[in-house]
Amino acid sequence: MLFWTKLLTMAHAATNSVHPYLCLYYVHMLRFDVLTISMLTACVYLLRVPASAFWIDLVDHRVPLHGVFTGLLTAVGTAGILLILSVPPSWIAVAALPVAIISSIFDGLFYQPLEVLVDSAIIKILGDYKILYENERQYGKWVSAIMTLGIGWSLDDDHDFDTLMVTILIGSVILFLLSLSTTVQAADPSLLDIVCNEVDETTPLAKHALQPTDTSSSYVYYKPYSLFGEQLSHISEEDASMLQRMTTTNNSVSIRPLPRPASVCSGSSHFTNSTTHLYNNQHIPCAAAPAAATEYEDSACFFHTTLPSTMHSASYHHSSPYNPYQINYELESSPPSFQLARLPYPPAQSPVVVLIMLIPGYHQHQSSYQPTNQIPASTTVVAEDDYYHQCSIATHHHQQQSKWILKSFICSTLCLGIVFGMTQSLLYIYLHDSLKFPMHLIGVIGLATISADLLASRLVIRIIQNFSLSVIIGMAHVILVVCALAYTWLQPEILSTKLIIIFLQFVQCLSFQSIWLLAAHQVDSVILTDHKRMMLKGGMAALFSSLGPAIGVLFMGNLVNALTDDPLERYTSVYQYAAGLSAISGILSWEWSTTN
Repeated sequence: MLFWTKLLTMAHAATNSVHPYLCLYYVHMLRFDVLTISMLTACVYLLRVPASAFWIDLVDHRVPLHGVFTGLLTAVGTAGILLILSVPPSWIAVAALPVAIISSIFDGLFYQPLEVLVDSAIIKILGDYKILYENERQYGKWVSAIMTLGIGWSLDDDHDFDTLMVTILIGSVILFLLSLSTTVQAADPSLLDIVCNEVDETTPLAKHALQPTDTSSSYVYYKPYSLFGEQLSHISEEDASMLQRMTTTNNSVSIRPLPRPASVCSGSSHFTNSTTHLYNNQHIPCAAAPAAATEYEDSACFFHTTLPSTMHSASYHHSSPYNPYQINYELESSPPSFQLARLPYPPAQSPVVVLIMLIPGYHQHQSSYQPTNQIPASTTVVAEDDYYHQCSIATHHHQQQSKWILKSFICSTLCLGIVFGMTQSLLYIYLHDSLKFPMHLIGVIGLATISADLLASRLVIRIIQNFSLSVIIGMAHVILVVCALAYTWLQPEILSTKLIIIFLQFVQCLSFQSIWLLAAHQVDSVILTDHKRMMLKGGMAALFSSLGPAIGVLFMGNLVNALTDDPLERYTSVYQYAAGLSAISGILSWEWSTTN
């Protein structure tokens, strides 16, 4: 069994379980108002995206130092949190706010990226078995649920919040030591609890291309000669070594990555055998381009604006020809952490790492790390003007529809992130101060939150096979609206209120997580190019986990701060606005949830 990934995620979860209680510490120990706390929380939300992208890019190009950087971020980020937790009572009036600002900056720049670095380490250690990512991550979620419950229970008798300092100190020391001890490289498959016999029997195509399957009636080798055009037809079937000695008749033709099907998110997923033959034969005339343009629907059009300047060469017959193999090469040579955005059901924060590609000059910087692996740019495929003319005719309607789908994804995710920030970021303050929840019940609320996250990861895979996506998304948004309105009717210090809130929190978080997972999964179904999928998932993750919550928590802070009379009325308007935004998110999601 592979222990290092499980221990890493468990240590990080134990340390991170302190964060939901920081808002209560700000209120009861530092005497901050809700608006100030919302501004500090928004600062953390906004800093996590650029910080995560920066640190991931740094460790991706220095893989042997992945553990060192993780340990460094653990030490610096934890120091920032400990700084605010150790403010003496005599300094609260003078130094509390400046220290809190510094602590929030350190939290956003150094501690928040730890989640993405741990996810990246898991992806790299799993290697080709990335499908096991969620299985490794669930151990951390279980630990986080237990720790959240334990912290809440201990805070009943700990009015100085010393439990928070002890928990984060012990957890960070363990995470620091594990980070330095972990070697981030692909693990031996024998450590992943994979039974080879089961793989052979259920998926014979997963075996090596030249290895016979036990389930076949005769030992027939897989020889995809059609993918190579005419070049392999003369090779004897008994002498496979000639593959290594094969030379082409034209020195300008080089071996390029084969196109892959859409199921593995290839950037060239819509090539067929005919288009492969087209690009493997340099002398084919441009008149044959319409056939390829019809079959290769989407990728060329969407990739045109993202190609780096290194593709333009004087050796080209045209000033800027389209080269699909260069695109495919760039996708294959992308940093390993970008695989987090290619997961079918990615976590809410980790896909933001791909947004670093928006920085001007990133592609030139990226190519400098791999100077010996450049694809020769001397092969002319099809003249750009002719190709794009045919492509624009064939895909005009599809592009118009795709623009609406992209806007639907972005707007609905932004609204959902705002609702999340309004209802979840400072929920513990509302429960403890307005509804008079004891600390141990707040721990139960935290347990329900993480349990809903765990259930959503397993539930969406099953319900998507039995129900229509639009029905599931619509029901999830209805639940969000009903939950938000239900919060406006609750009264404090009533037993039924406590039970209702535990239930509401569970189904509300289940809806949030389910909508995110299904939206990210739907991106793979309606967006054809791998680059566009990654960038869209990265943008959605930034809106859902960073920008949206930051806007939501600031909006909530202003609403609560404007009404100072009745503690319950201050939050009633917050949940009324949240119900309206949830309904708007549901309407905006109709476009992408009904598209096949």
